[in-house]
This record gives sequence, structure tokens and C-alpha cells, in this order.
Amino acid sequence: MCSGGVDVPRATMLMVNLWPLNNDPEFWEDPTKFKSELFEAVKRRMEVEVHPLLSGRRQWPTASLAMKMMA
Repeated sequence: MCSGGVDVPRATMLMVNLWPLNNDPEFWEDPTKFKSELFEAVKRRMEVEVHPLLSGRRQWPTASLAMKMMA
């Protein structure tokens, strides 16, 4: 398989570095500052901007439980 001009051998484990995605000022206002108010609303709508639990057949088995616990 070829991705971005790089040959990736079959059965190679690829890992995604989520730090740059979660700390990109293009998407997040002041990404390096902790904002406790984001966690204070007990019944806030669950809008997922970036979903680290994946989806489809590679979905994390307990993703729905994790999302309920975070609500």
C-alpha cells in the first residue's frame, strides 16, 4: 500500500500521534490552556470534534460506555 508517497508493507502497525491533532490552534482556541468550565456542565450535548475511539469495524469495543461515562 502506498500512502503519501510512502510504501507501507502489508501487516504494518501504524500509530497516530493525537497530540498534534488535539493541540492545533487552527482548530482549538488556546489549546494548551486547561479550561475547567468545559467539564463543569453535567448535561452538555455530546458533540465530538475529534473522535479518538475510531469507528466501523476497528471501533473501540467499549466506546459507547466511555461516551456515556463522560456525559
